[in-house]
Amino acid sequence: MATINNTAATSADTDKTDYSKSAGKKRRTPKTSAHSTGPSRKPAAKQPRSNVAVASTAQPDGSTTARTTCVPKTRSTGSVLREGSKGAVVVDLLKRKQGATVAELTKATGWQAHSVRGFLSGALKKKHGIAVASDKDGNGERRYRIAS
Repeated sequence: MATINNTAATSADTDKTDYSKSAGKKRRTPKTSAHSTGPSRKPAAKQPRSNVAVASTAQPDGSTTARTTCVPKTRSTGSVLREGSKGAVVVDLLKRKQGATVAELTKATGWQAHSVRGFLSGALKKKHGIAVASDKDGNGERRYRIAS
């Protein structure tokens, strides 16, 4: 009669490792020591900011103290809108005496109304430094013009 060899069953029974606590958790890699010869995990050094100025202040005892202050970025005084661009078309319409409504600006540029209003407040006022005034006309429509 043949005998059945149950070595696989007995080796599984002898394994006493409890995997129930670590089920579903990823295994962490060990941290490297300070004396490791491998690649550094430190992030690269930050580059100095371009809008930071260092000023020195004289103290009463004759020493100087350096301090860092943020300097706002300078903006050009002239508009840098390209000729024939949609932004230049908007500016031309706003330069008229009566200004322009959002409907007129959407028709001229093909933009949606929220895009026109965003261009007026974002690009013209903030980026290019052009003051845009708005008034309501006799029909109750809001008209935008370049304030002079």
